[in-house]
Amino acid sequence: MTEVAKIRARLRGPVASIPTPFTADGEIDWDGTANIIDVALNGGSEVILLTVGDSQFFFLTAEEIAALTRFVSARAAGRALFVAATGPWATRQAAPFAAYCRELGADVLMSLAPAQMTTGAGLVAHYKTLAAIMPTMLVGCPAFAVLAELHDEPAICCFKEDGTEAYAFEVLQKYGRRWTVMTGGTLARHLAQWPFGAQAYMDWTTSFIPQISRHYWQALQQGNLAEAARITREVEQPLFDLTVTHGIDWQALWRAMLALNGIAQPYLRAPMLALEPAQIERLQPELRRLRMCP
Repeated sequence: MTEVAKIRARLRGPVASIPTPFTADGEIDWDGTANIIDVALNGGSEVILLTVGDSQFFFLTAEEIAALTRFVSARAAGRALFVAATGPWATRQAAPFAAYCRELGADVLMSLAPAQMTTGAGLVAHYKTLAAIMPTMLVGCPAFAVLAELHDEPAICCFKEDGTEAYAFEVLQKYGRRWTVMTGGTLARHLAQWPFGAQAYMDWTTSFIPQISRHYWQALQQGNLAEAARITREVEQPLFDLTVTHGIDWQALWRAMLALNGIAQPYLRAPMLALEPAQIERLQPELRRLRMCP
């Protein structure tokens, strides 16, 4: 089996996207990051992933992104498939970072194209340049003309969809047999794509409550779509509703739940705002009712 074939076979089920935690003074919470990885892997996830959004790349320096990548790679080594990531960088920045990730032992590189760039020969060349260095994951919503140009590139092996649901369905139908497609976002989004062949999905539950992840994945494996749907309806949706009813950001709520479960500190880096202790205290009874914390 080729390296790419092995990656495609391993990229399945709940993918632990690392929500970079911070200390009160704005530094990366390295102990918390280690705990997140350990909870996810001990809970059954077999894939660890860094990504621009959850991993807070927009608020990290290039040196910190490199350090975080090195730390996660070392922590996950021999225990999981590791997907590293670039920011929305020019090719001249992304290419040497790809070589760095390859040297660290990362299995796949997910590269977000420069902002607003979804079409054109330049984007095709960008991905081909990275694929010449290491196995590569597409991300976002590149134009279908771009996908057609990349379809036969042997080291491009997977795709994190981040477009509309209609876009995701078309990608799965056209390219699902060539690339392993990973759903970004919620369990509900993945459930809608499951019949179309989406085998992998980013799963927020892996970082602090992996029993939900296991239950959802087992329901799918058993063909029990009704139970998988119940989890999205009775567990996931009420939690995300809290961000609306309380007017809070999902990333801040996520960090608060990590803290309530004793996994990581609850802080974000400015200008992102973490929840205040009083806010967390007010939320705790509702989170406890949803079994999101002790």
